[in-house]
Amino acid sequence: MSYYQRYLEVHPFDVCPEILISSDAVLHLQRKLSESSGPSLILMDPDTEKAVSAYLNPGDLETRGNPLYRLPANPLPSLELVKEIAREAEESKVKRIVGIGSGVISDCAKQAAFEAGIDNWCLMTAASVDAFTSGTAAIRVEGYHESLPTRPTEAVFCDLRILAEAPRRMTLSGLGDMAGKFIAVPDWRMSSMVTGEFFNEDAANFASGSASLALRDIDSILSGSERGCTNAADALLTSGLIMQSLKSSRPASSTEHILAHFWEMEHLVKNREWDLHGVLVAAASRFVISAYREILALITVSDPDLERARQLFAGPASLPDAPWLSGKTRIKLARELKERDNSPQGHTHRLQRLMPLRNELKKIYTSCLDTAEEGLEGLCKAGLPLDLGSLGIDRERGRFGLNNVRFLRNRYTLLDAARDLGFDREAGEIINRSYDSSF
Repeated sequence: MSYYQRYLEVHPFDVCPEILISSDAVLHLQRKLSESSGPSLILMDPDTEKAVSAYLNPGDLETRGNPLYRLPANPLPSLELVKEIAREAEESKVKRIVGIGSGVISDCAKQAAFEAGIDNWCLMTAASVDAFTSGTAAIRVEGYHESLPTRPTEAVFCDLRILAEAPRRMTLSGLGDMAGKFIAVPDWRMSSMVTGEFFNEDAANFASGSASLALRDIDSILSGSERGCTNAADALLTSGLIMQSLKSSRPASSTEHILAHFWEMEHLVKNREWDLHGVLVAAASRFVISAYREILALITVSDPDLERARQLFAGPASLPDAPWLSGKTRIKLARELKERDNSPQGHTHRLQRLMPLRNELKKIYTSCLDTAEEGLEGLCKAGLPLDLGSLGIDRERGRFGLNNVRFLRNRYTLLDAARDLGFDREAGEIINRSYDSSF
């Protein structure tokens, strides 16, 4: 039984999605459309229309009363576009929106359906993101990336023939996103032990288990085999379901995703061909893993500088700034800081839990980091660019996000643990050195 099937069996959902992974999923979608009540607005762009044309004739859907909404090539998932699609759905009096595509089209379909108050389905054309089953949509609001709460997809169709023919870089992006799970899960586990944050062992195991299955099957996935495409789809769908059921991205996202989101928010990636979320996550994961290994050694071998740590939390935290930062990022920094406990009392409370935990941290992290590193090596050999220079990331502006991860997201990570122990300078030097070596 697939990971996603087992997860659906044991976890509650407000709307339990219908998911089908098969070599004839398109036929099932056609049948479901013909049997459903009322018309559906079909959303696609030229690339996704071409991808499904051998198995699905969009014209046939249109003649059956399902209006087509053809997006331009390489559409940007802007809020304006979402509202336009929602208006079209309302004017056409459709019962649902069906997104045919990958991350951008899936997110647009979900958010537009939410705006219009109707259902949404999707046909996955590339195993590129875990957004298909998540409860959020990555939408550009006033030009900047936002993860908006939205209406989850009620039905997801994954045709293995179409996934096998997807652009290689899209599949590599989906696999790259999986590497981040092996930083996120141990960070989440450690945080629960230090801060008392909610932790779900079952969700953590599903997140890492499904991601591991995909990362250990890279060659099969990229060759387009039925088994490989099934494993890739399973891992991505499971990740989205976990986030939806917990109403949190915690088991899927930590330091590596925070950095990737910052680069996206500030438009720092100049290589447009590889400006894909999963690619950025993988590139960030590569140097974060290296830094985490050194920081773990530091924490477990060196004596903490508790006096320095107390000084760090003696006064109010001041927000970092740079003249080029966007207004959206400044707002986010201020919002996240308000939610973070930088008080001396909070620090003392965390230290009481963290000090006895120091010798356990390697056990919590090492096997996860090993799995991620092995997967990233395989992706690098398969052609995924993991050096930041080839992605065109501005070196110094990218460093701002690196040095201010704790301000960009209220999410306790190994970097925070190092700071709580008084290793802020040493950890900063380690992660900056790892960052520089990735160019």
